Parts: sequence; C-alpha cells; structure tokens
Amino acid sequence: MLQTVVLGQTQESVDEAPRRSRAVPAGRMH
Repeated sequence: MLQTVVLGQTQESVDEAPRRSRAVPAGRMH
C-alpha cells in the first residue's frame, strides 16, 4: 500500500488525497 501512495503521490495524490484521508489517518500518510 505504501508503494502505491509513494509512486502515485504525484498524480493520484490529488484524486486519492480525499479518499485516503478518510481511509487512513494523516499520521500514516506522512
């Protein structure tokens, strides 16, 4: 899961940001 966030942090970050925020806490993202 971490790899997907890191690799897609550029393009998916905008679309997945709101979705990941609800799924995973902000503490885990950073």
